[in-house]
Amino acid sequence: MRALKPKTRIARLAISLGLLAIIMIVLFRLVAPSLISSTLVRSRMEDAVEGWLGHDVTIEGTPDLSFWPVPTVSMRGITIRAWEAPNAPVLGRVSKLSARFSLLKALQGTPIFRDFALVNPDISVTIDKNGHFNWNGDGLLGKAIQKATGAGGRQLLAPSLDAVIGDVTVTEGIVRLTAQDGSTLVVDGVNGTLDWPNLSAAARLQLRARLRDQSVNLDLFSAQPLLFLSGRMADLDATLKSALITTRFTGNVDLSSYGFLSGDLELSIPNMESLVQRAQLNVHAADRLRDISLTSKLVRTAGALRMEQLSVAANGSHATGIMDLMLIPERPPRLTGTLAFDRLELWPLVDAVATGQHPERMEEKAMPEQGIGFDLRLSANAALLGPLPLDNAAISIVSNAEQSRLEILDSDLHNGTLRGLVSTVTTPSPGVDMRLMVKNIGFDTLAKDMSWTTPMISGTGSVTLDLHATKPLQSIGAKDMTGSLKISADNGRISGFNVKELRRLAGSKSYFTLGEAGSGTIDFNHLDIDTKIANGIAEIGTARSEGPQQSISLTGVIPYETGGLALSSTIIDATTAALPPLNLFIGGAWPNPILWPLPQGAPAPGQAQPQDIDGTKQP
Repeated sequence: MRALKPKTRIARLAISLGLLAIIMIVLFRLVAPSLISSTLVRSRMEDAVEGWLGHDVTIEGTPDLSFWPVPTVSMRGITIRAWEAPNAPVLGRVSKLSARFSLLKALQGTPIFRDFALVNPDISVTIDKNGHFNWNGDGLLGKAIQKATGAGGRQLLAPSLDAVIGDVTVTEGIVRLTAQDGSTLVVDGVNGTLDWPNLSAAARLQLRARLRDQSVNLDLFSAQPLLFLSGRMADLDATLKSALITTRFTGNVDLSSYGFLSGDLELSIPNMESLVQRAQLNVHAADRLRDISLTSKLVRTAGALRMEQLSVAANGSHATGIMDLMLIPERPPRLTGTLAFDRLELWPLVDAVATGQHPERMEEKAMPEQGIGFDLRLSANAALLGPLPLDNAAISIVSNAEQSRLEILDSDLHNGTLRGLVSTVTTPSPGVDMRLMVKNIGFDTLAKDMSWTTPMISGTGSVTLDLHATKPLQSIGAKDMTGSLKISADNGRISGFNVKELRRLAGSKSYFTLGEAGSGTIDFNHLDIDTKIANGIAEIGTARSEGPQQSISLTGVIPYETGGLALSSTIIDATTAALPPLNLFIGGAWPNPILWPLPQGAPAPGQAQPQDIDGTKQP
């Protein structure tokens, strides 16, 4: 019992001291409101914010003080100006600002604030060409930004500048970002927190916001936030998520240089066209892309941002390669490089090239600095050009504000080759040039790809198509194209009619349809077709086949817009001179035209008597 008495006395003393401390704290909290002047707190808050930012701060009204559960001050009507003058630029306004403070320091007349909460802040941020923010004043924050140094992935700061911040909470804020050229991007509905214990520590920013009516989630972390704010190289871990784009970057950022990123990048864009429209960008020949995903290691080079170890997927195709985003001062950005695809669909690229030069978008393209040009080399193990299956394709895409050009430099088509070009220009006037060259192709195989019907040409040969129009591709009609079509083939046959039946019908009828001539084939050693295209009409200058049994020549016009025909044909039997040449006029409409036998010496197609060549009437 005697041994327990000292312990009991100690316990009673501890309890008494604890009760006394609680009583003192309660009394202190009760008395503090009468001891602390709200006017003093407001004045000190103005001084504190001014000292922090180095800009003029004014606070309207009387602060609200709360002492439970922690001492907190709330103020309304905060205005931050670049300097102390009524006409000075306003950097920001805050409807309500709350902060925690120390009672003891407040009683001493020098309250220290931390853990800020901002309601309806409206902040204007300008970044100059050197990557400097307009908020970089000569206050404590500005000095810390200027004096901070980096070492070993950290930032170093003198203790005299290392102030406490704590947590910063933002509710329904607006941020207005203004570039050097005066263009402004408004981010509203900003809600989130900044966790920055003190200036020398790492910082994490987590925000939810609206950008052009799109919800955006942003998560930024940097162990060197002061270096980042100064525009110098700093580490950054950034994640951006929205319905239009999801991206993650881990590496270094240097806002003072053009190739300002180096590190690992992951990117996902479901619909490039929607992103381009929302962001109001001019991305030539790329706004038809879908389901884009990209991973790459970013490396800064002189005047460019290089994407090494690039892996990209789009429109169901996958590619690897290397690309450079050329960022040259006072010139439009330009994307160059090479990509190797496993498979590639070419017609959407052709359509994208043409759409990128649509006259409805010319007003956008009047500012080339907003556009992104392309100079790409693509390869594909397998590719499709409409219905044509290509192998080992090599493609070039060049696009800028004045022109776009997609060229199939080389490709294998069955046992032959295919080359092609689509080139669009906007100045001095819109126009499109198209060229397709197919060599050493089996015509029967090509006919199956193109779903051609009889009469069908088989054999090995070449096709060259040249077209020009003074309108954008998607606006071109049949009458807008001018150019030529040339076809040549060797050692083949023409199928779809029977020459003996043609002679029989020509001797017994004044006219008949091609379908009445039955089926059959004519062999040829060589075939040439040379056609001019203009005003919706294909004019056949030369169409001749030479074969061991017959030779056939064909001249005339094909108004392909209406499907009509106006042709004259001569079939000469090569085996005997006893059979006279068979002269026919071909009119009506495809695919079953009407044939009129003509005597020798009859008028040429332009002088022929049948007038209704468009197939709408029959004689």
